[in-house]
Parts: sequence; C-alpha cells; structure tokens
Amino acid sequence: MKLDLDFFSKFGSQPELGVTKYALLRNAILRAIECGYWKAGEKLPAESEFVQMTPFGLGTVQRALRELTDSGFITRSQGHGSFVSPPGKAMDKPWHCRFLNDEGTDFLPIFPRILSVEKTDEQGSWSVFLEQQGANVVRVDRQISINYEFTIYNRFYANADKFGDILLEKPVDELDAANLKVLLNKKFNLPITILTQNMRLIEFTEGICSKTEVKYPTVGIHLEAIASAGKMIHLYYQEWYIPPNTRALRLVENATIQNS
Repeated sequence: MKLDLDFFSKFGSQPELGVTKYALLRNAILRAIECGYWKAGEKLPAESEFVQMTPFGLGTVQRALRELTDSGFITRSQGHGSFVSPPGKAMDKPWHCRFLNDEGTDFLPIFPRILSVEKTDEQGSWSVFLEQQGANVVRVDRQISINYEFTIYNRFYANADKFGDILLEKPVDELDAANLKVLLNKKFNLPITILTQNMRLIEFTEGICSKTEVKYPTVGIHLEAIASAGKMIHLYYQEWYIPPNTRALRLVENATIQNS
C-alpha cells in the first residue's frame, strides 16, 4: 500500500477549541471511510504508517484506532491489521441533536453508541417528573457522533416501572441506533404533546470532557428536554452535553408535536 502523505490535509479539519488530537485523527479516518476512500473490508494503514501520514505521534494514533474499534467502525485482527467494518447505521428520524449542513438545507447524520443501560437511584432534575422512588428510573448513557465531526454526551432517563421492559431487556446493539423516544412512544401509541427544553452554557467536568472528547476545562452547552404524552404520561427526561462547534443546532419549533 502506497502511503498517502496528503491524507490528513484531505480529510482532517482545523483544530477547534478544546478538541483532542486523537478525536481529530479519528474523525479524519471516519470521513475517509464515509466518502469511500477506504471501503468496507479494506485494510487500513498500520499504526506506524499513520504516524508518517499525519502530524500525530504513535500514542495518538493508537488511541484513535482503539476508539474506532470500540465504536465498531473498524475491526482489528492480531497479526493482520485493521479493517473497515460494514457501514454503521445512523439514527432514523432524529428529533433532537439536529445540526444543519453547510447549505442549511438538511440535517447532518448522527451516530449514537450506547455506553450503559442501568437502573439508578441517583436523584436529579428528572426525579419528580419521572415519579422516582428509589431505583425505579432507567438511565441510558450514549455518545453521539455528529457526522463524525464532534461528539455529544447524552443521558436519557425514563421510569423503569413503565418502560423498563423496553430499555433493559432490548439488546444493546439494537438500541445503539434506535430512536429512544419512538420506542417509548409506541408503548402507549400516543404522540408527544408537551415538550420543554432548557439550554445554558456550563463548564464541563473532567468526566464530561472525556465523554465529549475535548480538553479539560471546556465550556459547552447543556441542553435538557422533558417530554410528555398529555398531562398524565411522562415519557422521558434527556440531557445533552454539546462541545464547542461551528454547526447551527435546530431546536424543535413547536410545543405540540405529532410523531411520525
């Protein structure tokens, strides 16, 4: 394989405030895969070759490839190298995290990855709304890649007594690209009719910086959404930690929504 020394100039992006080196490299590799530069099943350059092709050291290359492997975008075989996995699945009909493309005519694809699904007795802004009693709340933690450009950290909360069978028993690989609000909505076959959203700037903790793959400390957006079907059925509470980026975020326009 001939080394493409212009690889990073073709697919890399200019460093943005707080974005880690390994995230810049990982996103460049993802863009190359997305545009067909490397196709499914094709072998990627070795770690030492990526060092020659990019401005990054071996540690950064190893971290980027490890992240891609953990996310399922590439597969690694001992003694054989790294290979492009079959195409990932973008979330169908996203409602939140809708970032506009360059032309402002469409939304960028989003690729969620489940980190954990578990019951929690942790108290928070969701507790009263979800009628929390002890550990009867399910929390789903996700990282969400926005068009392989930047990463959002998301926490999704729902009442376990109402929705635990959906969220706790469904295989994680099926939840990865699932639209969680649609899953919950189908439980009662009712539309979301009330949505409240709040947004503010906060300084991310070290843990949030790690999840959003930015340097600590970083100031970003904390967005929360509370959704109900009518006044009696409380569906979910969600919060997103959005790192600095140059994309426009389209919020839900109406307070009353009919789901498709």
